[in-house]
Amino acid sequence: MTDMDIRRAVREEMGALFRFSEHDEYQRIRTSFLYPDGDCIDLFGKREGGGAIVSDLAETTSWLGVRSWPERRSPERTRLIEETCETHGVEFERGMLQARQRPGESLAAIVTRVARAALRVSDLARIPDVEAA
Repeated sequence: MTDMDIRRAVREEMGALFRFSEHDEYQRIRTSFLYPDGDCIDLFGKREGGGAIVSDLAETTSWLGVRSWPERRSPERTRLIEETCETHGVEFERGMLQARQRPGESLAAIVTRVARAALRVSDLARIPDVEAA
């Protein structure tokens, strides 16, 4: 799968609500999903092996102000982020939300999974960051 395939697949599968631009080795995918403050959720896709990987490149946790440094997140907030990622089939590593293409899975499905996880994780801004009891 080439970068052009990523662009074409998302356009064909998801329509004109998504915009693309180059971002280092990634294709930036500007989604129609929004963070609670109204900023667009941007995802980044690249080909990897025979499939693709889609990531937020840690923009969601950065938006929350907790980036990838575990010491800046309470254990409770970390648990909520990990549970959200597990629910959406997304990995949480070094502050990034990311998903790898599963066999037979469309690129639109991956983009949707990561975008929904980013949206849910960003909702944690509304929950006080308290220590687990």
